[in-house]
Amino acid sequence: MKLKRAISLQELNSKVYKDLVLDEPWSHSLGEPELAGVWFVYGDSGNGKTSFCLQLGKYLTKHGKVAYDSLEQGDSKSFKMAINRENMMEVKNRFMILNREPFDELFKRLRRHKSADIIFIDTIQYLSDGEGKMFNYSDYRSMKNEFKNKLFVIVSQTEGNVPRGSTARSIRFDADVKIIVKGFKAEFNSRFGGNQDYIINHEKYTEFYCTV
Repeated sequence: MKLKRAISLQELNSKVYKDLVLDEPWSHSLGEPELAGVWFVYGDSGNGKTSFCLQLGKYLTKHGKVAYDSLEQGDSKSFKMAINRENMMEVKNRFMILNREPFDELFKRLRRHKSADIIFIDTIQYLSDGEGKMFNYSDYRSMKNEFKNKLFVIVSQTEGNVPRGSTARSIRFDADVKIIVKGFKAEFNSRFGGNQDYIINHEKYTEFYCTV
C-alpha cells in the first residue's frame, strides 16, 4: 500500500481553520477552539451538568445551528424545567431538541443539507441504534471521520471521578476539550488554551462549597 505524502510545516501553517471567536467568559475557559471536533463533558448527577450544557449550547447558537439529542431525559418535565430555567426560547430558531434520537437516525439527519453545525449528545451511555446496539468507540471514530466539519459536545455520566464505561473513557482521552462538572462549577482542560473555571450557578455553587 502506498504511503501518504508527509505534510510540510509550510502546508500546516497555511491551513485555514473555522475558528470560534468567543466572548468572555467562554474565551477564558475554552481559549481559541475551532468549530469542529469533539468536546467532552462529564460529572455526577445533580451537579449542574445539564444547566452547563444548555448555557453552552445557547451561547454557541451565535456561531451555528445547534441540535441537542436529549437521550437521558428525553422530553421529560425535568428537561422542560431546565430549558425554561435557561430561557432557551430566546434562541428557539437556532436550537433544536431531538427526543432520544438513535445514532443511525442522527447521522442521517446530519447528512442533510444545512444540518446542525454543533451537536450535543446527552448522555453517551444512552446512545444506541434504536435496536439494542449501543454506540461504541468504533462508531465514534466513524462519526468523527464522516462529520469532520461539525462540533460534537458529548456528555457522560461518571463512576467516581472518571467517565462511566470504556467507550466514554476512550472518547474523553481523544477529545479536544475535556470539561468536568462538579458543584455547579465546570473545570476545563482545553488544547486551545483558556482553562479557567466557569461558574454555572453562583448561588448553588456557593451553597455546595459551603456545605461540603
